[in-house]
Amino acid sequence: MRPRQDSNSKDLATVQVIQEQGEASADAGLADLGYAPQLQRTRGQFAIQCLLFSLFAVPFGYSTGFYTGLLGGGSVSILWGFCLVGVMQEFVAISLGELSSRFPTSSGPFYWTYQLSPPSVRVPLSYVTGVIYMLAIWMLDLGTHWGTASILVGCINIYLPDYVAPTWVTFLIAYGLYAWSFLTCYYWNKQMGLIDAINAAVTFASIIAIFITLLAVHKNGFNSGAFVFGNYRPDFSGWGQGWTFFIGLLPGCFVMCGVGMITSLSEEVEHPEIQVPRAMVIGIPAATLSGILLAVSMLFTCPSVEDLLAAPGGQPVAYILKTVTGSNIGGLLLFMTVLSSAVIACTANQFAASRTTWAFARDRALPCHNWISKVDKRQQPLNALIVATVAQMLFACIAFGSTAAINAFLGVGIIGAELSYGLPIAINLFTRRRLIAGAPFHLGVFGMISNIASCIWMALCLVIFCMPTVIPVNLLSMNWASVVLVGCLTLSAVWYFVAARHTYTGPPASAALFHQEAEDQHSHQTVSEGKVEGQ
Repeated sequence: MRPRQDSNSKDLATVQVIQEQGEASADAGLADLGYAPQLQRTRGQFAIQCLLFSLFAVPFGYSTGFYTGLLGGGSVSILWGFCLVGVMQEFVAISLGELSSRFPTSSGPFYWTYQLSPPSVRVPLSYVTGVIYMLAIWMLDLGTHWGTASILVGCINIYLPDYVAPTWVTFLIAYGLYAWSFLTCYYWNKQMGLIDAINAAVTFASIIAIFITLLAVHKNGFNSGAFVFGNYRPDFSGWGQGWTFFIGLLPGCFVMCGVGMITSLSEEVEHPEIQVPRAMVIGIPAATLSGILLAVSMLFTCPSVEDLLAAPGGQPVAYILKTVTGSNIGGLLLFMTVLSSAVIACTANQFAASRTTWAFARDRALPCHNWISKVDKRQQPLNALIVATVAQMLFACIAFGSTAAINAFLGVGIIGAELSYGLPIAINLFTRRRLIAGAPFHLGVFGMISNIASCIWMALCLVIFCMPTVIPVNLLSMNWASVVLVGCLTLSAVWYFVAARHTYTGPPASAALFHQEAEDQHSHQTVSEGKVEGQ
């Protein structure tokens, strides 16, 4: 007699079969892109959505950039500037969504650039895009770890306003955070979906808690609606009436510039051709709404702009939470919610950094590429995780020479992210979007409009984040981001001509590229034969 199966066991068996079929389909799609599957597909739509929310870390990103928002015009830049960034980054998300749907691989922008570019410039353009993209993610990850360490110091300033942490204190805290994110990425990989889900819930709850608490307690009283929605102070930056507003876009850009980073986990997502684009398109409005809630509550209840600019430790958000609640413990508890989102963001950024490093090494673009691209028995790119972590920790040592270097690294992250997104988007537009025509996520005319808007926006970002925040400029206030980026690209170019050009021949050509080139060759041959017959 056959053993009786209950309905639950049948349902579980059915679910397992469906999951296995989904993984097989995704792996077959990866094979069409020229890669063999090496990583385990453990993330579904909800998990990848929560990971993106962890990458955004809205309370943390907003807190980190709030000071620059004050310099960049105050309320108008902080509130309406954040909304502008949200709208423009949604165009970027749509554009990246189409590309990631057509080519769902962890190689992301440099793979897209290779597939879309003309054959004569395909390899060098792909290499440049890959270097910029990997460097950008490293720098954003470094900025996240250092910023989280600064947030922790800000917690101390709530009780000890006159305490000025020496650089080595922030440095050691950042190194401790690197140890945390490294161990979490490697040993808790399978649990990260749950951790990201808990973090998303806690972050959303913390935003609501801050919003309600500030408006309910308001120890400083309420600022007027005119102050919240229309106050513009261009006098703090020195840039004058017009350009100051653009300086204040930093908080929104720091929060949302990482929208494309989840493409680096495409080979760990069950159905990346649909789930990754959907996560990006949903994620930007969610982050924008979260930022609006924080902005409105803080601007209605905050002290004067002059007091905020003089806040202890350069942490105006901690100062707002403390003064509005009227107690150290109240301010600390609310600020700890900001800290919690920052700590999880460290792990999320480290995930993206390790996968990007692994993918670039897999295509033989890095020194010791065979070792870096190795996947261990846990199906983890451990060596790439080590390289990404150690590289960032070495970059952090520059802070002992000048803490302004950390701000430069953050600027490189934003510039590099937008530039590495912009190159494949612009090439896709230039080639009339032919190669993405069969993508599951394809928006037709609106997709083309999004491409155009994205290119304009990213060109503007390159200018904005190469400019100093305040003028006149000295060695400390100078924006060194462009100098650092050019320096890194110069070193990469030297490495390319010395060694990489002999090993890096670009990512593998996709089946779509083979098909397109065959069609082009056939069309060219038909035209040539027609000319011969006409003669």
